[in-house]
Amino acid sequence: MDIKIPLNWLKDWLDTDASAPILAQKLSLCGPSVERINRDGRDWVFDIEVTTNRPDSASVYGIAQEASAILPRFGYKATLQKLPSLHDLSPETNKRLPLKVNIAKDNFGSRFSAIVLDNVKTGPSPKNIQARLKQVGIRPINNVVDITNYLMVEIGQPMHAFDYDKISSHSLNLRESREGEKITTLDN
Repeated sequence: MDIKIPLNWLKDWLDTDASAPILAQKLSLCGPSVERINRDGRDWVFDIEVTTNRPDSASVYGIAQEASAILPRFGYKATLQKLPSLHDLSPETNKRLPLKVNIAKDNFGSRFSAIVLDNVKTGPSPKNIQARLKQVGIRPINNVVDITNYLMVEIGQPMHAFDYDKISSHSLNLRESREGEKITTLDN
């Protein structure tokens, strides 16, 4: 799987004195293969091949983790910023906006989480979010869709946003698709 990682985004998580070409070289020697680096204005964008057995490396944070382990072996500073803790989140039942999650089979995944956000105003994402998404090959759509894509690229967690008012019976059903079933995607 090929991913794109902008250096300025990587540096949100990794404090290093290694230049872009050095970072590309050392990552390729010991970890994910940097196929090329390209200039994008004043930034560099790494095209990285991540093997399927390393999904932990398929994100900005994943590459920052790899670099923080590899670079010091070559004498370069590499300090990884830790992800914020989610310990303070506790499950609550939203009495006003209840949501039921039904999972058809136990083996569909080790975890499925859902959260209901209220009073969300859909509109354009901030320009810096749009710019980063474009750098990695994702077309910005709106603030709701873009934040799910942004977090997927940043921390490697796939997610999706739904319009609560359009969820039938306010119930999400995780199941296999049915033969011949069709869906309409965001790009129709």
